[in-house]
Amino acid sequence: MLVLFILLQAWTNDRLYAPFHRITVAGEVARYSAMLFSVPNFKVQVADELVDDEHPPRFKPHDNNDFVCFCVSEGARYQDKLKAFCGV
Repeated sequence: MLVLFILLQAWTNDRLYAPFHRITVAGEVARYSAMLFSVPNFKVQVADELVDDEHPPRFKPHDNNDFVCFCVSEGARYQDKLKAFCGV
């Protein structure tokens, strides 16, 4: 779900914000999680209607798979992964 929010942030030229997501666990109870997701392969580009003199492009067009690979390999270093990957 987080990747969807980040994609919306790119498509809307930063007009929708994808908040930093972190889960913390407290206590002695064992917790388990499973990541279930689908990663569609497509080009992500800001909609032309959302770029003008007051709102210049904030992100370069990019391939979604390349962004996901960046998040897995280097993304832990950055709180704002989208701007680190393709920010203008």
